Amino acid sequence: MPASPENPDLSPAQITISTGFADRIGPDGVLLWARLVQGVADEARGRTAREIGVLLQDCLDQEGLAGHPVEMERLGEMIADHPGGSIAFVDDRGRHIAGAHPNPSASAHQETEADDRPLYS
Repeated sequence: MPASPENPDLSPAQITISTGFADRIGPDGVLLWARLVQGVADEARGRTAREIGVLLQDCLDQEGLAGHPVEMERLGEMIADHPGGSIAFVDDRGRHIAGAHPNPSASAHQETEADDRPLYS
C-alpha cells in the first residue's frame, strides 16, 4: 500500500467512481480523471477545501471532465481531510481502478443502478 510520504502509516483516501460516470467518459477518461485528481491532491497542501474544489474544477474543466461545483467542493473536502496522502480510486463494487490500492474494509459496497449518483462518493 503506498502511503503518504509525511505519514507512512496513513491509509489512502478512497474515491468511488460511479458506473454511470465511468460509462460516460470511458476507461481512458476515468484514468485521466483519476490522474488529474491525484495531481491536484498532491499540490493541495495548506489549501482550504473550497480552494481545492476550485483547483479541481479548473483542472478537470480543461479536459471536459469537471462536475458540478458542489461536487468539486465535496471532493476538495475529502482531499483537504487527507493532506498529502495518496488516493485509491475504485468502482462501485470496490474494485481498484487507479492510484493507490485501497485497504480492505469491513464495509460492503452496494451496487446501484442509479445514474444520478455523483461522480464519486
